[in-house]
Amino acid sequence: MGFRRLQIRGGMISALALMILLGKFVPFAVADGDKANVAGQVTTSNGNPITFGVNVELRAPGGQIAGQQPADSSGHFEFDYVAKKDYTLLVKADGYQPATRAVDLRYGDQLFLTIRLNPLNRKVKQDRGDVTSVEDLKVPPHAKRQYLKGNRAFKAQNYSAAKKYFERAVHEYPCYAQAQLELATVLIAKKHASQAETALRKAIQCVPTFLDAYVELSQLFNAEKRYGESLKLLQPPVEHSPDTWQLRYQMGVAHYGLKQYERAEKDFLGVRALHRAPLPILRIKLADVYLKKNDFAKAYAEMQSYLKERPDGRFVSRIKAVIQQMKADSLVPADSPSATASPGAKP
Repeated sequence: MGFRRLQIRGGMISALALMILLGKFVPFAVADGDKANVAGQVTTSNGNPITFGVNVELRAPGGQIAGQQPADSSGHFEFDYVAKKDYTLLVKADGYQPATRAVDLRYGDQLFLTIRLNPLNRKVKQDRGDVTSVEDLKVPPHAKRQYLKGNRAFKAQNYSAAKKYFERAVHEYPCYAQAQLELATVLIAKKHASQAETALRKAIQCVPTFLDAYVELSQLFNAEKRYGESLKLLQPPVEHSPDTWQLRYQMGVAHYGLKQYERAEKDFLGVRALHRAPLPILRIKLADVYLKKNDFAKAYAEMQSYLKERPDGRFVSRIKAVIQQMKADSLVPADSPSATASPGAKP
């Protein structure tokens, strides 16, 4: 007995398909309103993945460690099922300067970050990599000093002081794109989304090739369900930098939000093609897309893969419930094997 694409059997619509048709099916990625997912990639300052020796910590406001894990061989990390609140991400890697990033999970259910590290033997003034060497040379010395003070305050988790110094830096030199980006990060953490948007737009206006600013602003738009604006923003950088997976991922989120499922599928598959190892959250995104398209065979395959790769992941219980319903509806064979946690599986 094979898989079925059609949801009509014996003159009746299946229970799962009816839920999807009536809009009652809650996508996996938004199933738990008070929980969220943090994922990202650790790279060198020029964007190459750091393949070993990377450790990522997620810290609560009091300094308690909410999660800790090594990045994989592609520099990827992912924290599932964490409470929606403020965190600090601390990234360390052998031979590189550590980096700190403010994380606010109150805007949406997923957050994707790119953390760029600088070598220990190189004195670099920017945690996320230079915008361009030419742009850096344009920055007045006083503005740069304010930016560096902001960076130190940021690393010390003193976000009010960091905001003050970054604001001084951009007041001195409004086209200081890196300072505008860091200011936006702090503003988002402090729930000042509209001000963060202004800072990110300024960064893009001054340096149209600054991809980090596009990723950050599109993520903000998607969190606010401004999907059309997100797509409009992302089109130029995606055309010029098609291998930047963070841009493609945000396009997928926007297309899904607009119910353009064919395009969302293409986007998420494009992201997968850029990785040596698949991101578990992509399994969830694609499963959601395939369920919306009534392509239950592909949805089942993605869900099974997720169960094998993340046996303790955030979506396990819900996936098992959906698979059980699919079998009850004869959307997949009742004797289809269920994934079980393997001893070597990652938590």
